[in-house]
Amino acid sequence: MSLYTVNTGEQLRVDYCIDGRYQAEGLRAVDHLLRDFRTDEIYPIDARALDVLCAVRDALGTDATYHVVCGYRSAITNEMKLREGRGVARHSYHLTGKAIDVFLPTRQLGELRRAGLALGAGGVGYYPRAGFVHLDIGPVRAW
Repeated sequence: MSLYTVNTGEQLRVDYCIDGRYQAEGLRAVDHLLRDFRTDEIYPIDARALDVLCAVRDALGTDATYHVVCGYRSAITNEMKLREGRGVARHSYHLTGKAIDVFLPTRQLGELRRAGLALGAGGVGYYPRAGFVHLDIGPVRAW
């Protein structure tokens, strides 16, 4: 898996799962990369959310680097965004490391959305104006 965070400019190429076994060191590296960049708070990203990213990328037939807009979001940041009227959910899956907002520069946003929907593994939010797709491991739903 290859990830690039647009807010910090950090990049990571990591094998977080090898032969069906999650790798603690790889997951810790992902947790650090996808931390709340505003507060620098690190929270464990649910490996199943990473599995969704891999499955979507595989369905698209690419090994391109995901550009991450948001991984983990702390309660402090979420409250700030709520006060600013930024349209975030009060009980966002980002708060529990179960959601990631991404785009693939090598694919159209609509392709990423369709692949996420076809997977049927959780929520898929489509934000074309903001330039990303939200993928989470909550109930299957779309917006």
